[in-house]
Amino acid sequence: MKLYKSLPALFILASASLFAREMQPEDVLDVMASGTIKPFDELHDNLLAAFPGARIKAAELLQVEDDYHYRLHIRDHAEQTHQVLMDAASGIILGACQSA
Repeated sequence: MKLYKSLPALFILASASLFAREMQPEDVLDVMASGTIKPFDELHDNLLAAFPGARIKAAELLQVEDDYHYRLHIRDHAEQTHQVLMDAASGIILGACQSA
């Protein structure tokens, strides 16, 4: 799955960064406890399906209007770095791009 080569993926990542609010740790716990989002541990398999052998370098939870997304900075099996945007409720990968 070569998501990172598509222009829509770049647009999704850029717009999420512009309109998103980074969640504070106490807010993250509240949203998880309410069942609105899943803990990232439960969604990790989706990431590995798209990027086999990936290692997470950083993760942030963003709120975009009423939706929540994980913004992940990962390193794949070839040591390439990527930025990935994942829906925090479903685990669907919304977009990805290779970092410079």
